[in-house]
Amino acid sequence: MAELKEKNIIAERTKEYGQQLWGILQKQIEKQSDEPHDSVTRVSPPKKEGKHKIFLKLLW
Repeated sequence: MAELKEKNIIAERTKEYGQQLWGILQKQIEKQSDEPHDSVTRVSPPKKEGKHKIFLKLLW
């Protein structure tokens, strides 16, 4: 029983940590979207269209 309780505490802490990281990430995305040139325009376009689509999926 104590082991289960310990796992629940670890899970809660992990969840809180993940939410904090997500909040930081969202702030970074908002900062980038406010800039005139976002990260997508700074990257040289790939030679193949397929690679470009994969790269955009990774960004979002």
